[in-house]
Amino acid sequence: MRARAVTCETRDDLVPVDEPVRAMREVLATLGGDEGARAWDDRVRAMATANRLVARHAEVVAGHLRPFVVVVSSSLDSVRSSVVKAALDLVRATARHLGGRLDGEVGCVLPSVLRRAAEASFLAAEADDALRVLIEVTSPHAVIKTLFYHVRENRRLQAKIALALTYVVERDGERGAFRGRRGSAALDMTLVVLDECARGGAVDARLYVKRCLANLRDVLGVEELVKTMRKFPDLCAIEQLNVRH
Repeated sequence: MRARAVTCETRDDLVPVDEPVRAMREVLATLGGDEGARAWDDRVRAMATANRLVARHAEVVAGHLRPFVVVVSSSLDSVRSSVVKAALDLVRATARHLGGRLDGEVGCVLPSVLRRAAEASFLAAEADDALRVLIEVTSPHAVIKTLFYHVRENRRLQAKIALALTYVVERDGERGAFRGRRGSAALDMTLVVLDECARGGAVDARLYVKRCLANLRDVLGVEELVKTMRKFPDLCAIEQLNVRH
């Protein structure tokens, strides 16, 4: 019998796994192998087990976190939409149950989610939601740093990168993410990323850039934002700020 592609049950639906350590090893072996050597439904079934592991045996998953995140991220690159759908469900579940433990791994999984979100497919909305959930539970500085490293990689990703930054500012701006020495570095990286997205020329990217800048203005105030944005004339034009050099 073929496994169901949908793996987004609630925690109450996900019963504990017998021998979770052994099950974890089997999940890693199934998802980590060559896709051609494993039936796609075996992969979906493995991710259904992985959902039970993250919901009921989070410590076991945490003990194998790096290889686990690597194989889940690689599953997002599958040519099978059912595998990608299951992987996006698993990203959401992992974020919800492991939370801030993903800070050190967001650089691995976030780019794969962004690539899926940027595609014109029925999975784009699923990927957008996975992006939002992932950003909700991870450090703003970890997210911003990852986006900074990937913004020049592919212009098609820039709209979703700007959207991701908007999520960060909306969630963490008032909590001091852009204050102090570390916050100043985060703001500098954020503006560099937004500038790249704005200069990329995509209409949707520029709309998200404008939304993100409006949120930064609300958080920092016009004067401080103007002072910080002096070296980004394209951003100043978008935000219609009067910057005197």
